[in-house]
Amino acid sequence: MKKTFVSCAHRPEFSVLYRHQFYYFNGASERDIFVNNPKRFADKTIFANGRNCPLLIRTYKSAELVAQEKALQSHCPVTLKDEGRVAKGNNLLIVQFKDNRYVFVDEEKLVRFFTEPSKYVDTQLPVKMPPADDPVQLVKL
Repeated sequence: MKKTFVSCAHRPEFSVLYRHQFYYFNGASERDIFVNNPKRFADKTIFANGRNCPLLIRTYKSAELVAQEKALQSHCPVTLKDEGRVAKGNNLLIVQFKDNRYVFVDEEKLVRFFTEPSKYVDTQLPVKMPPADDPVQLVKL
């Protein structure tokens, strides 16, 4: 069984009420596994609090956070971990996870982080950083 975050709230047909709580599943096969032995999953499961679940910062809110500090100096953790290169993220694509804000190059990488955040949170910038791609303005020369 793969441990990833999957949004299942949009599929109420795959939900089960067990001990006064609704459990949502990605499909019928996952629901049937749960129904066959609900104690196996519900009794030993510690549900994550809000801090341990990735939270997408909406565009209007992320614009307010541009000047605030972000993890990895606003570099994309997915690009760094999967591709081995350093890339600046888009300041409008922000996810908050475990008291850190992560910035991503594009939405595909944001979704990849969202499904397996624990894979990317320990990513660190290299000791020797490549030169910045930011253009130099003539007035600052």
